[in-house]
Amino acid sequence: KLPWRRSPLWLLIRAGLQLTMARFSSRGHDMYKEFMVFLMAEVLNISTKHGAGSEELHTMSTKICRRLCKLNHPPEGKWLTHVREILSKTSQSLATRWDQICMESERSLDLKAVETFKPADSTQLSLPGMETFVASVSARKYTTEVAHFNPVPQVLLLDDNRLPTIEKGERYLCFRLAMLESWVAANLDLWLKHHIREEDTCGELKDLIQSYHQVASRQYSGRPEGASRMLLTIGELWVAMDKAAIQALPSLMLYEHEVPIECDEYAQEEYGVPVRHHSYGCVRCGYLNKANSLRIDMHEWPLPQDDLEAQSTVFELSVPTIFSEWRDSTLYVINDVLLSEQIDTLYPQSSYPLRDYPPLSKFFQSGRGYRVHLLSEAKPNMVTHRRTLNVQSCTESDVCVNNGLRYQYFDGSRGWFLENFLPTEGLSHLCTLSLPGRAHNLRRFLM
Repeated sequence: KLPWRRSPLWLLIRAGLQLTMARFSSRGHDMYKEFMVFLMAEVLNISTKHGAGSEELHTMSTKICRRLCKLNHPPEGKWLTHVREILSKTSQSLATRWDQICMESERSLDLKAVETFKPADSTQLSLPGMETFVASVSARKYTTEVAHFNPVPQVLLLDDNRLPTIEKGERYLCFRLAMLESWVAANLDLWLKHHIREEDTCGELKDLIQSYHQVASRQYSGRPEGASRMLLTIGELWVAMDKAAIQALPSLMLYEHEVPIECDEYAQEEYGVPVRHHSYGCVRCGYLNKANSLRIDMHEWPLPQDDLEAQSTVFELSVPTIFSEWRDSTLYVINDVLLSEQIDTLYPQSSYPLRDYPPLSKFFQSGRGYRVHLLSEAKPNMVTHRRTLNVQSCTESDVCVNNGLRYQYFDGSRGWFLENFLPTEGLSHLCTLSLPGRAHNLRRFLM
């Protein structure tokens, strides 16, 4: 149901008023607007007298004021004065109502407590406990007892002849790191001189490099001076490990260390009609079918065809422990410590590691926990669908095939093939002081 202001009757009344005023007066259009303002003012006056709600009165007043603004300086007259009086009375009525609401919501003050307040009682304080203590000071006796303090050391001095260790959960990590760095600077060369021929030297240095880096990289996060000290310490430890590895494997001197110095059955037919030449139980045909159904498994040569690749494969079957530890630690320094990145990152689509290759697995003697090892993305021929052949149709070259694996060095920790590494800006950012936002324009002078 439509409201009354949208009814056809009200539309007829307004249209009739406007047309009548337009025909009998030259100011018919303006006169209609002035009449509507006057009419609404009278409605507001009646509503005020009958105690209409404050929201309705405020809304009606606002509408009348809006219509007056649209008239744009209407001519003075009795009707305008009457309208202003009604608006003023309504405004006063709304203000009176609001004052009444504020008065009703105010809390009454209880001043009885103030009436009994005596300022003199609050200016005099009695502290009997303090008076007793002050009086006892002069009566104290001198005592010669001395308290004994026996502190328990939490950070012990490091032994000059023993390689230090560090763990994540230790207390006073800042002091432990500083003591370890000082030990490396002062005692590492002497310690290496006495232990360079031992088999466990490379392994101990590898474990120390990784544990120290894991602790120091967190402790020195956001501190370029600490990060620089960490890199120098790891560099010293890796050089010592490199010397121990060369002592055990002199042939390592012939190869680059790869650490970046600058910080990759037929149906026969006769005339179109199938015919049978002899019985299905023919003995000769049975032997012939058995011979034709003979199958043979393919024999794959276990080593790659290329001589260097074959030599590398044989070497990786029994890698010396010292070499494996040296290689893993060197890769850790290049990739994790110096933050170098590969030119291209290649992830294997399928995985066939050397240590799981059946023909050579019984010869595999290297440890399985090392980071770098050989892995092929290509399948060996012995696991393809062509591995079983018909004897009738195959030749010797079909049975005796070359090795189908294409071994590449694989980073088991990262899950990608090893490529050439290039230095990045990460090392520079790690060792560069960070400036506040207001000094951002000076950042380029620190690079």
